[in-house]
Amino acid sequence: MDQYHAYLLHEMGITPWQLNASSMAEPSAKGATTLPTTLPKPDGGAPMAEPVATSPLDLSCYEIVILAEPTALNSDFVVAVLKSMGLEPSQAKVLSMDEFAAYRGAMAKWLWSTQGEIPALPDSKVIFSPSIAQTSRDQAAKRTLWGQIKSYLSGEGNR
Repeated sequence: MDQYHAYLLHEMGITPWQLNASSMAEPSAKGATTLPTTLPKPDGGAPMAEPVATSPLDLSCYEIVILAEPTALNSDFVVAVLKSMGLEPSQAKVLSMDEFAAYRGAMAKWLWSTQGEIPALPDSKVIFSPSIAQTSRDQAAKRTLWGQIKSYLSGEGNR
């Protein structure tokens, strides 16, 4: 289960469960879960799974949140834009507009929306562009996007 779905379950008050498997010897690299253990059934039957503690989604640990299609980080164009900003793909998190709208918490330093207008956010640099596919083919859209990025990097962008 990814962090977003675990977060949704947590917000709804639902305890996520995960079957115990020998391949789960260590927690994930992100530290999002604790290890499950097995509990014996009261009747002596097969062991039961224990609930897995999950941490809610925290976007402040990313430098940039990209509101785009899920495969956006596979795009050479997106990787090039990130590099122009001094960022690596590992510092980015891709969300859908619905996931973003449902999120309540601290935000990343940058927010790039390819799925429509969003309000300005305090402490975040908000940039907009058409879809990744369209922007990667359209020179005018690239110039507009770069102009937004450059204004923030030079300190002229408003917060």
